[in-house]
Amino acid sequence: MKKTDRTLAEPIKNLEVEKWRLKNGLTVSAACEQLGLQRAKFAEMRSRPQEPIEDKAVCQLLEIYESHPESMPSVRQLDIEQFMIELGFDPENPSDKKEFAVLVGREPAAVYRWLAGEGNYSKPVERLIEAYSRIHLAGAKKRTLLRTHAMKIAQRLGITDLFERATWRKG
Repeated sequence: MKKTDRTLAEPIKNLEVEKWRLKNGLTVSAACEQLGLQRAKFAEMRSRPQEPIEDKAVCQLLEIYESHPESMPSVRQLDIEQFMIELGFDPENPSDKKEFAVLVGREPAAVYRWLAGEGNYSKPVERLIEAYSRIHLAGAKKRTLLRTHAMKIAQRLGITDLFERATWRKG
């Protein structure tokens, strides 16, 4: 039996979703958006890579996206590194990573994961970066605006040394 004959006789496995995601350079969030999957369902599929995909619409989407890439909806890909550079941060500098994390309401470990491609941004962080990206200010002014808003939130939470400690945890 030829490989193509065998492939046609086998169901599409969950592993194919991950292969497709990586091939297209998509984050988990973007892949979920493209396929109409909940993140929990996507995680479940990843945990059982050899099982057949249950949802036949997802199977069809994989087929159509492979054969007609133009049919894929456009996905906004966040580029955290580029956004950091736009704001005047050095993505390699640990203190810049810490400050950036605080500005987007997260702990520094999250920025390290994002820059290493090991973590996904939460929807609120995605929306925050998208919102600031649409504000037409120079990088330094945009960074100042982010800092102003972060300080307002910290003050409301009773955190007085947000940037000194680089954490949203009360100390």
